[in-house]
Amino acid sequence: MAAKRRVKRGSRRAGRNSRSASRVSGKSMDYRKKLYVSLRSLITFAVLSAVSYILYGYVAKEIYANFFYITAIVSGFVAIAFLMVYLILLFMKWLKK
Repeated sequence: MAAKRRVKRGSRRAGRNSRSASRVSGKSMDYRKKLYVSLRSLITFAVLSAVSYILYGYVAKEIYANFFYITAIVSGFVAIAFLMVYLILLFMKWLKK
């Protein structure tokens, strides 16, 4: 009768170490990239808010007017949030120097 071959399996600890090592080696975004992304998002939502507010004034039907008004308010708040993020990143960059 032939002897059974057993496959050696790595321990659970080795698997955990390999996963945590890959997370540690990941590089986070630098400040320029974060500033660029936040500024681009700020401009996008500010333009969307302005366009929605302009369309709110020109639309005749009430349902469309309400839709554009709500869209203008929501995108305006999101633009304000991105403005805060952008300013915080600028202050962090300024304080780091």
